[in-house]
Amino acid sequence: MKKLLCTIQDTSQMIQIKKRLDQNHINYSVEPIKSNFLSDLVHMIFYRTVVSGIEHKSESGVYVEKDSYETAKKIVQDIA
Repeated sequence: MKKLLCTIQDTSQMIQIKKRLDQNHINYSVEPIKSNFLSDLVHMIFYRTVVSGIEHKSESGVYVEKDSYETAKKIVQDIA
């Protein structure tokens, strides 16, 4: 069973976390965080009208196996 380790919006942060988990041989997966229709609509309207030209970053979750969670948490605690 997978457990959510952290959520990430920044690509450089994602690279650091993946590198540390790989170095410590911890299996993980990165999956997009599902948003709801209302938040998607607000983002679409807001970003197109108020702050056009600013990129909207999507949020991803890093998941690890439940038995590796505590170890993984310690490994990435200064990044996430």
